[in-house]
Amino acid sequence: MNNPVALEPILIAHLDLKGLQQLPHLVLEEVDRFARFGYRALLVEYEDVFPYRSADFSTAPNEVWSSEFLEEFLSKARACGLEVIPLQQTLGHLEYALRWDVHTAFRMPVGFPSTLHLGSETAKSWLKALLVEMIQAHPDSQFIHLGMDEARSLSAYAKSIDQDPLAIFLEYLEELCAICEQHRKTPIIWSDMLEDHLRSVNLSRICEFRERVILACWDYTASSNPSPVVRFSGRCCSRYWLTHPDEDGAPRLKADTRWIEEWPEEIRRLAAPYQVSETCFKSLFQAAIWKDLGFRVWGAGAAATSEDGLLLPLYHQRIANLECWQKAVEEWQLDGLIVTAWARAQTCSPPGILPDLNRAMFLYAVQNRCVEDNDGDTFRDLFLRIGRCRENWWIERELLLELERQFPPATLTQSHWHTLILMLRIQAARRAIDMASYQAERYLCGDRLPASEWEQRLAELQIARQQLADLRGSVCIHLEALYFGTGLDEWLSEVFDSYLEAADALTEKIVKKRNRAAVRFLSRRPGGV
Repeated sequence: MNNPVALEPILIAHLDLKGLQQLPHLVLEEVDRFARFGYRALLVEYEDVFPYRSADFSTAPNEVWSSEFLEEFLSKARACGLEVIPLQQTLGHLEYALRWDVHTAFRMPVGFPSTLHLGSETAKSWLKALLVEMIQAHPDSQFIHLGMDEARSLSAYAKSIDQDPLAIFLEYLEELCAICEQHRKTPIIWSDMLEDHLRSVNLSRICEFRERVILACWDYTASSNPSPVVRFSGRCCSRYWLTHPDEDGAPRLKADTRWIEEWPEEIRRLAAPYQVSETCFKSLFQAAIWKDLGFRVWGAGAAATSEDGLLLPLYHQRIANLECWQKAVEEWQLDGLIVTAWARAQTCSPPGILPDLNRAMFLYAVQNRCVEDNDGDTFRDLFLRIGRCRENWWIERELLLELERQFPPATLTQSHWHTLILMLRIQAARRAIDMASYQAERYLCGDRLPASEWEQRLAELQIARQQLADLRGSVCIHLEALYFGTGLDEWLSEVFDSYLEAADALTEKIVKKRNRAAVRFLSRRPGGV
């Protein structure tokens, strides 16, 4: 098939719909906002909100998009000059479908119910029908993203039938490419399975796909510094670190760590131009190698990941990662950059960061320059400070005072700004509970503390608990104007209720200790034993 040649890197914003559901009119406003930021495409990960005709995967039917709203969404994107690239998982991350008992036979026989059983022709036919349905619903897109990342159960299955996991992977990719080409779509896949299982023996077979598939290389932790750990032919580093674990920059060695000294000659030759020292390589060099081998390559950095937790993205880490990818795109002339923002680690995981907290990083990734705020501080510096406040209480306190007395930068809405302030307030309130809990829990093992001290700890915990409980009401009012559905309920429960319940349970323990101490430490006669 004739593939388009990009004259400049395409900038793609990732819209992950498996988290909190935004109200429909706000989804359409987001489309307009991404266009104004400067993106050319949206990579949309629908999961169970997509209105499949042949299946129903959602546990919350009111959250599934209607076919009418899908068409309205696509029309809005078209009017804004944005191409919508649908992402249909075809191998891993199929929890939203495979969790249902009716699809048990389609799961890999080992591991978490997330990976398609590639030994079952029935399972593959079922998935291909979903893929065709997704393709047909997006006639204007020249691309289709097939996912195919993190299929961890594939390795165990391949071992059980004495086959190379990548051989099974590539055979299946061949089948999927045929479907995409039949519908005149260019397939995109995440590249991690290739990088994890790359060996000299399968390199030539991988390269047969160079004209047929775009590789999206993701790395959400890389910074501008050279890295001692690389994802190439597995997770690899030098054996040097076995005997030098105390040196600055020593990596964490895991059970699956492999050694670069054991790379075969062909793999070593590919990596050699990107090795900057005996133990370190240029960050993200795997993307450059795929480009060297003739593939079209899109990088993928992160505006938010599941590692950020629930309240605030680690903006300082996200900025470093996005800047690293911007340099890689320019230096190695990559064909595109996807800015991802993950709503959950996977379908069954707790929800993550609120979507409107990611917008600042989506903006920063495109502009690649500092945006002045009202006080003359740079946009970048402001968000670096916000990112670091999780580990530094004093930054958080100063930020709250600063943000509450100024208006947002012109590039963020008042709603985004208010959400940011509320997250800082929640973080501060939860910190207060953490500190009050720590001051009490350190004495719970014994009965040596007098009643007056237990009273003080009880008062501190109750004040902190009440602050968080009061905050829950105002946060609910704000978020219910933006989001709806089970994801919002889960987020509120995880952020507030789990903390409040833990504080209540600790309160009961403190009261018992106080009452016991009141009896134990009654006044004794002077000189008594």
